[in-house]
Amino acid sequence: YRFLKKARRGRRKWSIIILDPPPQVAPKGQRRSNRGQDYKSLIPLVLPSLQPGGLLITFLNRRDITTESHLETVSHAAGGIPITPDWSLESGEDFPEGGNGKKLRILAFRKHATL
Repeated sequence: YRFLKKARRGRRKWSIIILDPPPQVAPKGQRRSNRGQDYKSLIPLVLPSLQPGGLLITFLNRRDITTESHLETVSHAAGGIPITPDWSLESGEDFPEGGNGKKLRILAFRKHATL
């Protein structure tokens, strides 16, 4: 997170940003949270560094989160920065953990220019 804050202060911009955060880890001695990947905190940090017209690519590999729920989470976390879903992919039979309906989903969002 420190790098993202530093990049934002330095006004660095990228045309593509890929987010694949790990599941949230609980402090030592506590049970792991079921909240999952921390997109709510990451999206506001990375969007200012994404160029207008750029792609934000997110990875989702949790069965308990629907694609629709993830779309809502990302849109809400954008906080008014204009982004829209652009494309999505889902892993096929060759995905090593593809059993029991577990699939890797990749969703891309395009950032639009602000007026």
